[in-house]
Amino acid sequence: MFVDKSLKPLGSILLAGTLVIGGAASASGAPSGPDLEKSIVLLDTSWDGYIFVPPRYDQAGVGFTQEVTADSTCTGWFAGRNGQIMTAGHCVDPADGKKALLQQYLSSKGRSDLLDTAIMNWKVEGTAQGAPVDRAVKAIQPPAVNGAVLTTATTVQIVDFRSFEQGDLALLKASGLSKETPALQIADGTPQVGSQLTSIGFPGSVLNFADPGRIPRPSFKSGTVSSQQVSPQGVSVLEVSTDMSGGMSGGPSVNSNGQVVGINSFGVLNPSTGAEMAGTNFITETKDLRTFLDSHDVPVTQPASKSGFPVLPVVAGVVVAAVVIAGATATLLFRRRRPPVTAPPSAGEATATGRVPPAGLRDDQVGGPETVHAQPMSHPTPVTVGSAEPIPAEGHEPSTSVDPNAERHYCSNCGFEHHPEEKFCPRCGHAAG
Repeated sequence: MFVDKSLKPLGSILLAGTLVIGGAASASGAPSGPDLEKSIVLLDTSWDGYIFVPPRYDQAGVGFTQEVTADSTCTGWFAGRNGQIMTAGHCVDPADGKKALLQQYLSSKGRSDLLDTAIMNWKVEGTAQGAPVDRAVKAIQPPAVNGAVLTTATTVQIVDFRSFEQGDLALLKASGLSKETPALQIADGTPQVGSQLTSIGFPGSVLNFADPGRIPRPSFKSGTVSSQQVSPQGVSVLEVSTDMSGGMSGGPSVNSNGQVVGINSFGVLNPSTGAEMAGTNFITETKDLRTFLDSHDVPVTQPASKSGFPVLPVVAGVVVAAVVIAGATATLLFRRRRPPVTAPPSAGEATATGRVPPAGLRDDQVGGPETVHAQPMSHPTPVTVGSAEPIPAEGHEPSTSVDPNAERHYCSNCGFEHHPEEKFCPRCGHAAG
């Protein structure tokens, strides 16, 4: 069996009555922490069931117990813009719910020593006879996180899951949301050994000092990819050195670009002490994650939005960006008609246009930043330089008052008439003369 005493899933099993919260401030060096944070979700799974106590342990002879309830917390993250949430499979697997209920019941009876035996042999059922234990999953985000969508506890649907042994993946769905959800981007391929990554989640250990009146923010743990391994069931996993603990199961581990490379899955316990072995944890494999999402028609190739905005603002942003880029291109084409400037001019030094910028400003900042509007390429937008007349567009001569008896000066390169004090042609930028 893949899970034994030496392997520990990273879900945080909480006994009934324990407040379900977790998290901490982001660690320094975490990639794009504020942008990633709005995609991270705290999950609370409530398990309910009835335990049949074997006669040898049942002195009262009642058989099934009264209803037993247990709660466990995990971490999830938005994988789609329509409320799709990814987490670890064991966070919602009824088999793990059975373990949580047995742990809760035996702990209350002072017989935790029977846990392994009970997991293997005792019957645990849901409300319906013979049915798996009942489960309900709620999702919430810390209200303090800018851009959070689930600021109140919201029941989510369990779309599908793979057990711990079969890949440890689960897809949930939050329906009826008024906003689109900020999805994280999935990396194209598996990270190389030695590459940097950050594991994100709500560690249950933070409950020891977190303010019980609020939901803290998720923790960011930095480390590297240590190795790629294969389980006895043939499932590929990545060993990572990030310092993870219970409650971080299901959270994303991301690369330096903020792309998800795997889901936090399990850690290793010291067989002698039972304590977690720091720096030896495992996440799911990138390709398995992409395949799982593809099988449920969740897009995995959408561009990552640094702002984490939903689709409509992102699309609008793309349109605006396209307009600005088009305008910038027109401006560059227009500016190419002037000679290149290798360094910003000093205050009082004449520029290629013959204008003198005030102290502290470059030539292209005189009179304030340029305002660029997208226009047809044949009619580029004039660029205002100081208080000078606008540089003329192609085929259009400026209206000026000229003394008919004054000597007229023309550019030797393009023939454009210019002021006698101008050292460069205002049309083509060629040296006047």
